[in-house]
Amino acid sequence: MSDSQQEKSTLLKWGKQAYRFRSVTPVPLLIAAIWLSNPSLNTIIIGSILAVIGEGIRMLAMFETHNKTSTRGKVASSDALVATGIYTYTRNPLYLGALFTGLGYMVVTGCVIMVAVFLVLFAVQYYLIIRYEEDYLRGKFPADFEEFFSSNPRFFPRFKSTGSPITIPNFALLRGALYRERSTILGLIVVISLLAYAPEIRALFG
Repeated sequence: MSDSQQEKSTLLKWGKQAYRFRSVTPVPLLIAAIWLSNPSLNTIIIGSILAVIGEGIRMLAMFETHNKTSTRGKVASSDALVATGIYTYTRNPLYLGALFTGLGYMVVTGCVIMVAVFLVLFAVQYYLIIRYEEDYLRGKFPADFEEFFSSNPRFFPRFKSTGSPITIPNFALLRGALYRERSTILGLIVVISLLAYAPEIRALFG
């Protein structure tokens, strides 16, 4: 195995682990955020808006994926390559949404250090995850993926659709997306509340 192949293999192994534990790795950061949070009304409002935008982006992605891909599994899994709607602007709208939501949480804290740490950790973790998922999709949908890969940006969106534009979903799709995102939406409310009232919570245990 050449050095480049070994490097790619190592990268994919790390990506697989990052994907597997992606729901757990934010926990220490959230604990630190609650400990350091010193919010103001402005940071709560701005952070909440960012978090809601992030969830909105995720919902747009859910309208397209339905049950075609796994968003909760420990390994990459997909029954189809989704290349419609918001996926024509960015190949990874779910993770773009996660960036906005996570950044929103950190902004609520009013702590610049937490914002910086989050951005660095997010960039590392999701770079690994995206490389792992791309390798999986390239292997499962070789012909379709190459066209998708070359036509759409990996992460930051290009504000011009390369395919089917975003459409208003029907009620069934909206209900399905809300059901699939129910734990994320509940988590958003809980986390923002904890960060907003963190000083009072710390005082209870102080």
